[in-house]
Amino acid sequence: MRCFILFPALAVLALVALPAHASELTFTLDSYIGYGSTTNVNPDPNSCLPPNCVLFTGTLTDNDVDPQPDNNPSYLFIGTPYTDAADMVTFDGVLSLDNTAPAIGVLSGDTNAADLQPPTMESGPVFGVDIPVGTHWGTYMDTVNIDITPTNGNNPFTVSAQVTVVVVPEPSPASCLFAGLAVLAAWSLFKCRSSAVSR
Repeated sequence: MRCFILFPALAVLALVALPAHASELTFTLDSYIGYGSTTNVNPDPNSCLPPNCVLFTGTLTDNDVDPQPDNNPSYLFIGTPYTDAADMVTFDGVLSLDNTAPAIGVLSGDTNAADLQPPTMESGPVFGVDIPVGTHWGTYMDTVNIDITPTNGNNPFTVSAQVTVVVVPEPSPASCLFAGLAVLAAWSLFKCRSSAVSR
């Protein structure tokens, strides 16, 4: 009988121990896996361009919706992504975060766009992952955190997403040429056969 009483009590304590900000902001990515390849030139750390940088896009939603009309809006300031503090490097120390800043800078939890306050939800680039010269092909995983600073008196917090970057070989110009010729040859053969059948 004591076990049945103890279990609900522990469940209630666990719920109380959850951080209050856990539901204040929702962080979702359009895809949690990205593909890129290494080239003979290191990626530009200030612009995420394929194939040697994988851009992750997504949506941040402020769930703490302010009342309307909103005379005193609370804001969530979105910081730049940083790596897991436990290891201080991303993706096995091989790949690194690009300096691409999130397209979302501030959210207000304000659903009334007419009052010119920042929106409740914003979508766009969130972070990029650079693939340096000499990176071995393979799969790299890590957790990317984004720092959030509220103005409503709550403590700063982070939202996190575990992402995977798959590094694949970059196709050589010769392989692209042969692939194109193979498609052209198959199309020509199909046209010849179809014209022979129609006769």
